[in-house]
Amino acid sequence: MKQLLKIPKGTQDFLPEYTLARRQLLDKFVKIFQLYGAVEIDTPVFELKSVLTNKYGDDEKLIYDLKDQGGEELALRYDLTVPFARFLNSHGIKKIKRYQIGKVYRRDNPSYQSGRFREFMQCDYDICGQYTKNISDAEIISVLSKCMSETNLKYKIRVNHRQIISEILNQIGITKNHNQITSAIDKVDKIGWDQVKQELLNKGLQVGQTNLLHQYLFENKQCESVHEDDLNQIIEYSKIWNAGDIVIDKSLMRGLDYYNGMILECDIGQGISVAGGGRYDNLINNLNCVGMSIGIDRLINFIKKQNDINVDISIITIGNTQEIIKYAIRVHQKLVDLGIKSQICLNMKWNLDKQIQWSLNEQRTRAIIIGENEAQNNSFNLKNLNTREEVKYKLEEINQIK
Repeated sequence: MKQLLKIPKGTQDFLPEYTLARRQLLDKFVKIFQLYGAVEIDTPVFELKSVLTNKYGDDEKLIYDLKDQGGEELALRYDLTVPFARFLNSHGIKKIKRYQIGKVYRRDNPSYQSGRFREFMQCDYDICGQYTKNISDAEIISVLSKCMSETNLKYKIRVNHRQIISEILNQIGITKNHNQITSAIDKVDKIGWDQVKQELLNKGLQVGQTNLLHQYLFENKQCESVHEDDLNQIIEYSKIWNAGDIVIDKSLMRGLDYYNGMILECDIGQGISVAGGGRYDNLINNLNCVGMSIGIDRLINFIKKQNDINVDISIITIGNTQEIIKYAIRVHQKLVDLGIKSQICLNMKWNLDKQIQWSLNEQRTRAIIIGENEAQNNSFNLKNLNTREEVKYKLEEINQIK
């Protein structure tokens, strides 16, 4: 029997249909970046190890070291942000709006179910330069929101400010090693508060301090801060750019050491983050920078899952005469032509209640209902299966239901 060759743990092969979907999505993102005036750069997949160290907090252990090559200690890039900062320094650039798409490498524990890999593609958008306060931060959120709108996924952008986090830690008596604390809190979505609390206790915090910290981060205990005004202004500016759902979340940490201002993450539910970023003015030579990074492979995998599973609309018939069946097929073809995912209930002998229950079991929220009257008058009823609201349409109005 011929032995099948395996790929390394935490990596993926990509079949043509996947690479096509990825290219189509990236083309949409690049168009958005260019509309905002960004230019593309590229950097090596490996850097001098000294460039990458002391930037990633506890995650530094995930950096892939390379053996000495020609006397240089090298490492595979962990992200695109630190190489970008090195790029700015190498070329003496003080002002640029850039995007970059490329693979990064992390010696992580892979999870195919949650979309975590050791090699994966990131898509970054960053603004470097001295600008009016909070404008560039808001633009980053706006660009991310427009990119996410192209995915048709439900998303929420959470924002926080590193200085608010520092102020909270100072108020509860923690005046040093803030990065160690934030790196621990950053794991709360993965391991839960109880394990994070134990890690904080192991780092020297007192029980009372961890309890106060929980109140500030998760129980809405107020911490007065001028930086909260900054966040509100950033959100206000973002909304003018028609950014989507944005909330302030004081439990958001972003464990990387280099952030020093606004931080953000984009979630698509179930604790799954597909993008993150923030302000990192002090990474190299005090350059003013803010940016975001989208995990392309994780995002594509979840879009694919949605596309594989989700059908938008059920087509339900009341009666199974030839006239009704043929009209239901016509309606379905109209939806197909419009690119709206839909499915006819093929068991037309079921009564209305049974067909609605079938639709709910398939996790659909809308149903087109067709009876004898609708077939004769070229119309249909669109029912919201959650609210039970029902609206009548003429067949020529079907493009209005998108």
